[in-house]
Amino acid sequence: MAGALPLPDNQVRLLVRHRIDKGRLPIMVATRLSGGYQLGKKCAACGRVIRFCSIGVESPEVFADRILEFHIRCHVIWQLECIRHIAEDQFWTGAQGRLAEERRDAAAQIQTSPYPETLETRT
Repeated sequence: MAGALPLPDNQVRLLVRHRIDKGRLPIMVATRLSGGYQLGKKCAACGRVIRFCSIGVESPEVFADRILEFHIRCHVIWQLECIRHIAEDQFWTGAQGRLAEERRDAAAQIQTSPYPETLETRT
């Protein structure tokens, strides 16, 4: 498709989320980047052929020395999605830990109270 318009950001974001969910893209914050002209290679995020300057992301710890190639814009979208995933995981892990602590505290309070029926129970 010569001269094809790039996909809108929201479509790239959906593709990236799908590829992360299917394990085709890692959830990681890239620590090593190499940029250059990667003409003719497919973008790991949007799947379209790279026709301009791209960013290659080295991630040997995840993809066994496979270098992922991206359009610059697609790389940014992938990294934002990785950060969103990491933040959500940390939030839910922390929230579940706090709820478990509150339940343990409430149970301990009920067991040590001489009048357990007067205590409020948390749900």
